[in-house]
Amino acid sequence: MKACPIRSGRFFTVAFTTDKTMKRVIFAGFLLLTALSSRAQQIVQHLEQPINGEGTVTVTQDDRLTEIVNGGEVEIADDEPARNDFSMHVGKRQKLKGYRIQVYWGSSQRVDQQKAQRIGAQVTAAFPELRAYTTFAAPHWRCHVGDFSTRQEANEYLSRVRRISSDAVVVRSEIIKFK
Repeated sequence: MKACPIRSGRFFTVAFTTDKTMKRVIFAGFLLLTALSSRAQQIVQHLEQPINGEGTVTVTQDDRLTEIVNGGEVEIADDEPARNDFSMHVGKRQKLKGYRIQVYWGSSQRVDQQKAQRIGAQVTAAFPELRAYTTFAAPHWRCHVGDFSTRQEANEYLSRVRRISSDAVVVRSEIIKFK
């Protein structure tokens, strides 16, 4: 019986007693990854199947994502502009003092929560570079958008955001920045 050295990684440690055992574990891992990959391909198709008496789901995603899920490779150029339908933040998340635009302020009713979320969605649809934050601070539902370092930055967006929410105002808030 030939002993294999201990294999260590960041998230695992495995010791094999024989080469045959190691080959079996690698083969089982390969089968597991293959099964998970084929399952991921079917998730979107399963979600989009119509079911009588229930709502329908439409998944809108970049074709490159489908290619990745199906096991293909996709190249993204460094100078390619960001898409408006999603945002990705890279780096360390920092909470700082800053400003946001409050686009909704309502009572504690469930309908007010839905209104806050709806207005936040409308603003982020019109301004994909802004994030919406719907929160409950008793007894009010609020929706703030953006992460502005200065009041001037927030004021530059304010007039445009007021086309969607006429009651929009700039408020001091803790903001999130990525460094």
